[in-house]
Amino acid sequence: MKKLIFASGLLALLATATSCEKYDIYPEEFDSVFTIRDAGTKELTLYATDSQIEYPVTIMKGGYDPEVHSTATLKVMNQEEFDAYNADLGGLPYILIAPECYSLSATEQVRECLYDFDSAEKKAVVANVYIKPAEIHKWISENAAVIGKNTPVIPITLVSETDTVNAYANVELLKVSVSQPEFHISVDVVTTRTLNKQTFGPNPGDNDYTVNATISIPCNNPWGFTMNLVDDPEVIEDYNDDNGTTYRILDKANYTFKSAYEFTPGVKSLPIELTIAPDDLQVGKTYAVGIRFSGSKNGEAPAIVWDDADNNPGDALKLDTDRIMIFTVRVNNNMILEKVNLNASMVTGNDVEATEGSIANLFDGDTGTYFHSSWTAAKPREEIYASYLQIALPTEMTSFRFKISNRNSSAVAGYMKTVHLFGTNDPDNWPTTPFAKIENMNAAGLLDGAAATANFGSDDEPYTDGKSYKYIRFCVMESGGGSLGAPSTGIFWHASEFELYGK
Repeated sequence: MKKLIFASGLLALLATATSCEKYDIYPEEFDSVFTIRDAGTKELTLYATDSQIEYPVTIMKGGYDPEVHSTATLKVMNQEEFDAYNADLGGLPYILIAPECYSLSATEQVRECLYDFDSAEKKAVVANVYIKPAEIHKWISENAAVIGKNTPVIPITLVSETDTVNAYANVELLKVSVSQPEFHISVDVVTTRTLNKQTFGPNPGDNDYTVNATISIPCNNPWGFTMNLVDDPEVIEDYNDDNGTTYRILDKANYTFKSAYEFTPGVKSLPIELTIAPDDLQVGKTYAVGIRFSGSKNGEAPAIVWDDADNNPGDALKLDTDRIMIFTVRVNNNMILEKVNLNASMVTGNDVEATEGSIANLFDGDTGTYFHSSWTAAKPREEIYASYLQIALPTEMTSFRFKISNRNSSAVAGYMKTVHLFGTNDPDNWPTTPFAKIENMNAAGLLDGAAATANFGSDDEPYTDGKSYKYIRFCVMESGGGSLGAPSTGIFWHASEFELYGK
C-alpha cells in the first residue's frame, strides 16, 4: 500500500495538481494522488425511524499524469485499524458502530469498494455510505452500558495498492447521533376562542367554530398508521381540579369530533376535526372540550395502530400519551361600535381659535392640519363644560369610544389630559353631571407626544350610562397646560384628528 505523508507545502501543492504534460523531474509516485474531498470529522444527526440513508463521500484524483490508470479503495476501518487511528489522535472517546449498521452497498453488507480511474476525464467519484439509523438506534439501546459516554463513529478511509493517497485527507470520521422524532401538536394545552354573539348569523351552522390544530411528525412516514383520540369530560374535570379553573364541560350535542385519523403512507400531518356550535351556549361562560390520546382506559384502542404490525418503527417514534388538549369557547355579547362619519356641519364648539385650527381639520384625514382652541382672545368657558365640541349624532346612540391624534408638532401644554362626556336629547337642555370621564389622556403611551394617536374606550368597554343620546358634548376639562374651566389665552388644547365610534 502506498501511503505518503507530504513533508512540505510545495509537495502537497504539487500532489493535488493535474497537468497535461508529464515532467520527468517529478517522482513516479506523484503520477496520481487520491484524496477524500472535505475529509475530516463530520457530525450526523439522524432519525431513528429511517431504515437507510445515503451519505456521499467524494473521491478525488489529482497528480501529474492524468492518463495513468489508477485505482483506490474506499473502506470502513476494522477494529484494529480504528484502534490504531484513534491512538494517533490521542485516544478520543469514540466507539466503533457495529458493522451491521452500515454498508458501502445498498443491497448487501460490504465494507470496502474498489474504484477504477481508467481515463484522464475521470477525476472524481461519488461513493455512498448506506447508514441504517434504525439499526443504530437498536444497537445503542441494546449496548448502552458498553457504549457509556463514548461517541459512536463510522471511520471511512481511502487506500490504494497502486497509487499515492494524501495521508492528510484520507479519512472521513462520521460521528453519528440518532434522535427519536416525536409527534407534534400545533397548539398549547389550552386553546381559547372568544366569539361575539353580535356577529352571529341567523342560519344553523353560520356560527360554527372549527378548531385550528394539527398532529404531525417531522420524519417520513413509509409505514401508515391510525392515530386514535378520545374526547373525555374527565380531562376537563382533572384540569379544573389541578389548576383552579372553572371550565364547563361542553355537551356533546354542541360539537362534532372525529376520533380516528388515518396517516396513510407518505402523510405526515392531519388536522384535528373538532367543530363547536356556539348558538345555544350561555353568554359569559367558558365551555371546554377535553381531548386525550386513546389507550389509557380498558377497552380503548391503542393511540397508534400500525398498518403492518411487522413494518413500523416501534418506540423509535415517540408519542407523549399523557398529552392533553383543551379547546375552550366563550360567547360574549359585545356591542360593535361603528364609526360615525363626522363633518364640520355636525360639530360646533364654544372655544375655537379664530385665526387658525378650524373644527373641520379634525375630520379631514390629514394629520398635518389641526384644531386649536382659542389663544388670541379669551372665549367664555364654563367650569362645568370647559372647552367643548358639541356633536349632533345622526341617530340616538348609547355607547361611545374615541380615537384621537395629537398635532404633529406642538408643546405638551396643548395635549388633552381630562375629558368629560355629557349627553342629551334636547340641545337646549344639558345635564350638569357627565355620563363618563376620560382621564390621564397624556400619560405615557397615550397622547404624550407629537403626532401620538390613542384609542379611548373599546367595543368591550365603551363609555356609556345605558341611556341613548342624540347630542353629546366632548368637554376638554384639562390640558397639559392646566384647567380649561375658566376663560384664558394661556391655557388651550389642540388635536389633528378626531374619530367617534358609537351605537
